[in-house]
Amino acid sequence: PWPCQEVRASKKYNLSQLPTLLDYHINGVKIKFTHGSPNIINEYLFQDGQNTEDIMKNLKEDVLVCAHTHIPSYKKFDQKTFINVGSVGKPKIGRPNATYCLINIDENKNIDVKFRELEYEFKRIVK
Repeated sequence: PWPCQEVRASKKYNLSQLPTLLDYHINGVKIKFTHGSPNIINEYLFQDGQNTEDIMKNLKEDVLVCAHTHIPSYKKFDQKTFINVGSVGKPKIGRPNATYCLINIDENKNIDVKFRELEYEFKRIVK
């Protein structure tokens, strides 16, 4: 694909050194970030998938943030929160817009999730 051809060898090395999981604490809320799932980097987690439900049951953190499906979604699993942030470069929402997510966690541990779309000149990128 085009991105693989455009990324130089030195950048590929840098990207390969990035962690597959990141853990953060914000206002007492534990958050796990991953591309696919905490188990497999390219596992698809759909908000209503059985594998997603199983992962959320066993998740030690309060929030899981992922992206591999490229479909923005948000769902509560009891006291756990599942968020798929979507995709900036290859959206799967039926429109060529980039999607991203704003997550706000207040001092009372309330989690607010907002999705945004951003139009961009995708035809210039496709050339």
